[in-house]
Amino acid sequence: MSLRPLGLSVLTILLLAVPLLGESPAQTTGAGGGVVITSVPSGAVVELIGDHVLRGVTPWRLERGLSGTYDIVARMSGYEEWTGVTVLSATTVEEIEIRLTRKTSTGAGFRSAIVPGWGQIYADQTAKGAFFFIAEAVALGGLVWTQSNYVDTKDTYEQALADYRNATQIDEIESAWDDVQQTYSDAEDWERKRDVWLYAAVGIWAINVVDAFMISPPTSQAPTVSQLGGEPTGFYAALSPDGSTVGFAVKF
Repeated sequence: MSLRPLGLSVLTILLLAVPLLGESPAQTTGAGGGVVITSVPSGAVVELIGDHVLRGVTPWRLERGLSGTYDIVARMSGYEEWTGVTVLSATTVEEIEIRLTRKTSTGAGFRSAIVPGWGQIYADQTAKGAFFFIAEAVALGGLVWTQSNYVDTKDTYEQALADYRNATQIDEIESAWDDVQQTYSDAEDWERKRDVWLYAAVGIWAINVVDAFMISPPTSQAPTVSQLGGEPTGFYAALSPDGSTVGFAVKF
């Protein structure tokens, strides 16, 4: 038996096997598709939003053979929300690295200077932010209300003063003068109330801004089960945006 044909057969088999052995997992065909999402720092809650809505925690490997365009939203306590877009293929493994930006007290301060309470909410102090927002809204509401009443009583005073100047009879003059004094007192009273609400609005705004600039945004925290929207087993629902498709995903 000749060894030459046998040697050619072995060589042919080796040449065919080399491409298979050297193939990258990212190029695996068939059911090998998926996505690997990492973040700096790790532990961010990530949402993939497309034909389905999936949620996991970085580092997150999802082997579901997803395909199509997906929006990515990453959130982590103490860090800015990160958003992006990726196109996934059912035949390749997509690797995505997210670099989160730390929240700062300066960012909180400037936000609260624009809208009271916004900086506190930005720094994950929602209750305090809501308090400042509501307090400022009440103070501004009081300011508008008292200013409106002050303008009305001032107009009434000016009319009473005009009537007094036009009075010719003694009894008319006395009655008109009483009206002038009463309306002047009412206008002064509403002016004082207006000033109180004005000072309150300015004071609340100033305290809110100073507080925001002094905030130290929280450090990162491990996501809770409620953040993942699932059970302690690590399984959680994955819904299509219109609610027509229900699936399940596993957090690795």
